[in-house]
Amino acid sequence: MGDMFCFQCEQTANGKGCQGKAGVCGKPSVVAKLQDELTGAIIGLARVVKGTKPTAELTKLITGALFTTITNVNFDEKTVSEYID
Repeated sequence: MGDMFCFQCEQTANGKGCQGKAGVCGKPSVVAKLQDELTGAIIGLARVVKGTKPTAELTKLITGALFTTITNVNFDEKTVSEYID
C-alpha cells in the first residue's frame, strides 16, 4: 500500500496527521486506509437504519466498529475488513 495520511487519533504527528508508511502509533498505512473505509461504512449503515429501533446486534456491531476505528487498539487488517463486510 502507498503512503498514508492518518488523522484518526490524538497521537497524530504535530497534531496535523501522520504521513508515510506508518503512524506515530505504529499503525501501518493499509490499516489507516481500512479504518477510513470502515468509518464510511458505519456512516452509511447509520443512514440506512435512521429512525428505526436499534437491535442489540446492531448496537454491538456499531460499537465494536467505532472502537476499532477511534482507538489505537486494533491494527489487524482482517478484523477491520470483517467489520466493513
